[in-house]
Amino acid sequence: MSKLNWREIGVGGGGDPCLGVTDVGVGGDLDRHRLRVAGFQVDRVRRHLTAADHVLVIQYDGFVLNADQFSPHFLHYDYIGAPWPNYEVNEVGNGGFSWRSRRLVHAVAQLDYPDPTEAEDLYICRTMRETLERAGCRFAPKAIASHFSVEFPAVPYPTFGFHGIFHLPTVYREMPDFLLDHLSDRIVKTRSGFLLPGFQSVSPATAEKLQQRLAALNAVS
Repeated sequence: MSKLNWREIGVGGGGDPCLGVTDVGVGGDLDRHRLRVAGFQVDRVRRHLTAADHVLVIQYDGFVLNADQFSPHFLHYDYIGAPWPNYEVNEVGNGGFSWRSRRLVHAVAQLDYPDPTEAEDLYICRTMRETLERAGCRFAPKAIASHFSVEFPAVPYPTFGFHGIFHLPTVYREMPDFLLDHLSDRIVKTRSGFLLPGFQSVSPATAEKLQQRLAALNAVS
């Protein structure tokens, strides 16, 4: 990745941070409810893809995990996301950590998005995939997507990035207390069920601290 020409840009409301490059742009911390509203998200990204050819969309519960796993092959595709295990076809892929080209972003911006309850990644990768492919968009095959990112289930090899808050205890297995100390009260109250199994696996003591913190928060709410 060191050969890419990075530059800083802004994406999203309220000054959301984003890194971009003349070849590849990297967006950060886009809430899932924004991503479900395709018109908002696509329009914001589209207006910043004037100099970049690609954008990396990252939700709060994912990030680049192994920068050395970035592959030039990613540049050949208009969309890459972790494969979904519950589909046998059109299984690529998850939008929480996803690679999108300017061509795909502009093509999606031309589509109707009639059901705002449909997840934005399912809309792009399953509902409208054939339409987007007719527009020239290329979706990465499962083999490429599997090395780009992981969501569920976990994989035994390194990936470029990941999506899913349940991965965080494993990612921070060498410093689980650091992770717990930096989780917001909102995350502890609403996502402890996803975090607890991971903490129990890597650090039972931290898992107990999580339960104690959750109990304290519930006692005052």
